[in-house]
Amino acid sequence: MQLTAGYWLLFAIGVVGELSPVTDDGRRQRGGVYLSACTSLAILLVWGLWPALAAQTAAAVVAALRSRLPLPGIAFLVARTMAATAAAAVVASVVGFGTIRRAEGIDREFLLDLIATIAVWLAAYHVPAIVAELRNETWRTVRQGIGVEILSSAALLFLAPIVVAEPRGWTFALLLLPLLALNRLSGLVTRQAASLRRDQVTGLLNQRGLADVAADLGRERRRAPGRYTLLLVRLHSLRDLDDAFGRQVVDRVLTHVARRLDAALGDRAWVGRPDTDDLVVLVPRGADQDDPEPVEAAVATIDRLVKEPVSMGGLLFDARATIGTARSPEDSTDFPTLLRYADAAIRYGRAGRMRVAAFAPRPQEEIDRRLSLLADLRAALHGEASGGRIEFAYQPQVRLDSGEVVGVESLLRWTHPTHGAVKPSDLFAIVEPTPLVHDLTRLAVETALDQLRHWDEERIRLRVSVNVTVRDLQQDWLIDHILDRVRRVGIAPDHLVIEVTENEVISDPEVVRRSVDRLVGAGVQVAVDDFGSGFASLQHLRQLRLNQLKIDKGLVRSIADNPGDRAVVRSIIDLARALGLTVVGEGVETEAVHRTLRRLGCEMGQGYFYGRPTTAAEFVRALSKRSRRVGGGPASAA
Repeated sequence: MQLTAGYWLLFAIGVVGELSPVTDDGRRQRGGVYLSACTSLAILLVWGLWPALAAQTAAAVVAALRSRLPLPGIAFLVARTMAATAAAAVVASVVGFGTIRRAEGIDREFLLDLIATIAVWLAAYHVPAIVAELRNETWRTVRQGIGVEILSSAALLFLAPIVVAEPRGWTFALLLLPLLALNRLSGLVTRQAASLRRDQVTGLLNQRGLADVAADLGRERRRAPGRYTLLLVRLHSLRDLDDAFGRQVVDRVLTHVARRLDAALGDRAWVGRPDTDDLVVLVPRGADQDDPEPVEAAVATIDRLVKEPVSMGGLLFDARATIGTARSPEDSTDFPTLLRYADAAIRYGRAGRMRVAAFAPRPQEEIDRRLSLLADLRAALHGEASGGRIEFAYQPQVRLDSGEVVGVESLLRWTHPTHGAVKPSDLFAIVEPTPLVHDLTRLAVETALDQLRHWDEERIRLRVSVNVTVRDLQQDWLIDHILDRVRRVGIAPDHLVIEVTENEVISDPEVVRRSVDRLVGAGVQVAVDDFGSGFASLQHLRQLRLNQLKIDKGLVRSIADNPGDRAVVRSIIDLARALGLTVVGEGVETEAVHRTLRRLGCEMGQGYFYGRPTTAAEFVRALSKRSRRVGGGPASAA
């Protein structure tokens, strides 16, 4: 039987109309369900091996070119299709298919012969690709979508006898639409299965894909236990790039660095991007858990490549990085936990020469101590004696031109019944991740407002500043409580100043802006504390309705002797005043710093030079001695 025009039409569609790409991300060796498989097998059954090889090779080349495979990829795909067709021809010859002219029906023997032929075709086509992928991927990664691909290929191949059996040819064209639907559906399922494990920006493994690889790496094997090290690569320049150039540039830099690492590490490690702007590298380790060579080699490669600037459009972008490490199974066998540990290593660990920080679990005694302190703090907030005393101290803020005390900062002090005075930094390290931080803020605001009302009754006009966290500003109920309390106390709203640190202002700008608008709209003042200690800029602050800007003491302390810091402080003061902000210099401890700040145009100062934090009663006594004015110089204010 000669192939009619209908057969040639269908085959032409199979050659030039491959609708599924060969790869989902440019690297997979398998992934291809082709219309030409059906027609090529039909040609094999009708005309024999050589016409089938010619037809299938042409279709494979077209599909590979459409998928933009490199030359080795094209050669590999062509070799697979030729091997599958040749293997099917051998089986067909052995079982007695031979070259047939027309099938007179399908009986049991014919069906068994067909199944054997197609099974060999599928094995010859898919097995080499799976083996090739296993060199760079784990079995958990490779098996994604295999079932759908094999099922779709088999469905197309089983249609080949129908092509042979249909004498008119054109009738078979009625199957064209179902074939196209099957072809497209199989490709869609394959791509979706792969996309669930791939990051859409970089094309590398996402958090789910990394977790799958980690599970395979961590599985105990016969020859060696499953050990690996997770390297979390944090690119510190991305936030600055986002501010200056936008998200598109950030994504391009991140993608460039990620693919650079992936290409350099090769089959020594797996590179991916979790659900953040960090990168993760999973490095397998041998049976000797103390052998640091694989990890050290990977770290050295990462450090070298990240230091190389990223070139885009003729411009160079820096991509500074710190690496946090965590090990499986020594630190944990759970991937999300290891990711969290590596993040903790970056934030709290000490980086060495190559900016690498290893996770070190806290001793159980330290964990127990923190939990005990947290329970005692809760008792103190409820007024129980077992928790000790929570009090507030007040440090003066003065006008630099006149020495007049115009405000105070309220500072929390906790005296533990057995540990004594707890450092504020230790206190907030314990309480900040818990809801108790909101209880502390509420107490601080209520105490400050009560103190303001008491001083107002004594005709002492001062502002009181209270520190809050960005987590406090995220709580609408807490903002409601502050505003309601201000109204009920009956003091001027602008006598209360809410302070938020610089880094927290930019950590969640939308929430901060909404809360600041509500506070300032009600008359409460809002200040940015510790400005100059982080990465914020006045461009960020310009978008907020702020009242005060407090320059970080780390800059202020050295302005009398350090021309560089003095120039930075002068610029901050000039820009802040241009934005209508009152500027407060923190950490003033000497007369030289006081005079320099006043000469630079700073309006207010705070620090030990004007007075140490003290109780409300002692503060009032100091004010009455000075008649609320600094006599003889700022040093005697308190």
